[in-house]
Amino acid sequence: MSFCIYSGFSNINDSEFNEYGDYKIKIKNRVTPSPLHVLKSESSVTISIGEFFDIDVDDVLRMNWQNDINMLPLNEAFCIVKVNISSQKIHFLSSKSGIEHLLYYNDDKNFLLTDNFWEAIKIIKPSYEHLNAQNIHETQPIKGRLSSITMW
Repeated sequence: MSFCIYSGFSNINDSEFNEYGDYKIKIKNRVTPSPLHVLKSESSVTISIGEFFDIDVDDVLRMNWQNDINMLPLNEAFCIVKVNISSQKIHFLSSKSGIEHLLYYNDDKNFLLTDNFWEAIKIIKPSYEHLNAQNIHETQPIKGRLSSITMW
């Protein structure tokens, strides 16, 4: 399973998304092997991706972890998202391992949170002006050099 949460974008085919207040959420089949778990209630939607070994995933989904992240087993491989429908707030967290990742985008009018890079690209529709040339330059290997500060 995979998920995408957004608010504000106007160029999206909304038929795949369910509306929760100002947020629209899509949950679909996921290509990667990590399990996705969802708990929906009248006041919130909680999504977790990854594995929990010392605690039941249903207990994690019901926790009020956004007030105390130390409740979660942070050394395991997971990410978790809670959309509070009544307060229109989103809390999201990735464990220390970083194996399960979240991608987000935010500007003055739009918000996007997903675990799928290509879903983000389809929604944001970045143009050449959105590229940060310095970041691209620093990450491109050039004849064995990774950047201008790499030792020879």
